[in-house]
Amino acid sequence: MKKYFLHVCAALFALMILFPVITTHAADNVYAILYTDGTMVFQHGNTPQSGKTVSKTYEVDLNDTFWALSDIPWYNERQSVRVVSFADTIRPTGTSYWFYGFTNLQRFENLRNLDTSNVEYMNYMFSNCSSLTELDVSSFDTSKVSYMMYTFHSCSSLTTLDLSGWDTSHVTEMHNMFSYSSKLTTLNLSGFSTASAKDTSMMFRVCSALTTLNLSSFDTSHVTDMHNMFERCSNLKTIYVSDKFTTALVAERDQYTGSPGMFMDCRSLVGGNGTKFSNSHTDKEYARIDTPSAPGYFTAYQSQPQPEPEPEPEPETYYIITAYVGDGGTVSPAGDTRVRAGTAQKYVISPNPGYRVQSVRIDGVEMGLLSEYVFQNVIRDHNFAVLFERVPHYAITAVMPSNGALSVTLENSAPVTVALAYFGGTGQFLSVDMKNVSADAGSVSFTLPAVWNLRVLLLDSDCRPLCDPLPVWLGVKTS
Repeated sequence: MKKYFLHVCAALFALMILFPVITTHAADNVYAILYTDGTMVFQHGNTPQSGKTVSKTYEVDLNDTFWALSDIPWYNERQSVRVVSFADTIRPTGTSYWFYGFTNLQRFENLRNLDTSNVEYMNYMFSNCSSLTELDVSSFDTSKVSYMMYTFHSCSSLTTLDLSGWDTSHVTEMHNMFSYSSKLTTLNLSGFSTASAKDTSMMFRVCSALTTLNLSSFDTSHVTDMHNMFERCSNLKTIYVSDKFTTALVAERDQYTGSPGMFMDCRSLVGGNGTKFSNSHTDKEYARIDTPSAPGYFTAYQSQPQPEPEPEPEPETYYIITAYVGDGGTVSPAGDTRVRAGTAQKYVISPNPGYRVQSVRIDGVEMGLLSEYVFQNVIRDHNFAVLFERVPHYAITAVMPSNGALSVTLENSAPVTVALAYFGGTGQFLSVDMKNVSADAGSVSFTLPAVWNLRVLLLDSDCRPLCDPLPVWLGVKTS
């Protein structure tokens, strides 16, 4: 009994030690969580995002390689995915078939978090992503990849693809890599190495929007199969290659390999020496640089027309407008502004609440009380000075009509003009009566004519209406 008890204690002790390790391992596992809104998120751990409803959760074995569609955990839900996001950095050893048949996929988010530095198999990765219009895979490290067949097959909405930074030196299988990507107009393969490639058949099949292909980096010395490589690239006019593009190991005619149909229906194709496409020459016979003695469909990369260097632009002249601004407001733009010679520059003057413009000077000349100013056709430096002042405090504290007279009681800290505007019964203006009031005067009286109504205004020394208070309307009948 004692021996049994010791065994149980030892087992429990072992579990206590191992439990944190097991827990940590589970938390570090990678999951793909599909939400009902069509977003699939790859992340560490299976904790869903707050506020979202989970449709399915899949555990991802980063060491697994999918060899068939049935191996893909999320294959049955592939058409439900609209967005694929990588919330955490993950590093798989294979990405074949990962997004195969995601026909409704619209975009990737944080694709840089997919670390492909250990990936060996990338075949069919984006195949049939037919709704994808943009794809930035410039962050991919492909230095270990050996299989790339069908990688971008039927990405039929992509128009641009830049793979110039990809290391393809270990890739042996490239067949159908871009086939049926029929809207591609720009395909940058300038850094591609095909030194290890053996099969490039159907590589560009039905890339019917391409007009130019630069394959000058292609070394096809080990390629044995090029059949239908450019088939139905119906708008393709020019293929640039170097002397490393060779068909030495490619069989001429074979039912499944070799070069049959290599240029089938490339009806726009013209070689560098002017040789035009012919239905009589669609295999490797014309897969060479076009010369007077040996017609072909390729153009030597060195003969690619180089654009004329653009002349250096004349240095532009700029002038400085310096804005000086006092307290109580702003001028936009402020400080020193560089203005290109001959152009205009607008300034907007904005007093703070309780302030008003006191003075605007352009190059020392008083310009009046402005709210904005435009320097036209600037051909020299300028300065722009704006001063603000506080709006003096005025208030009408009482307006009392009595016996044909109107007494206006004031609270004011500066000279002010009280103006009475008289209106007739239909609202027509009749006349105005104004009296100047010195600072701190208590009241002022007016003799009223027989009118229907009047309006009391306060004006400053420049006859500007004051904002405090707003104009006051009185419905006073004196007749």
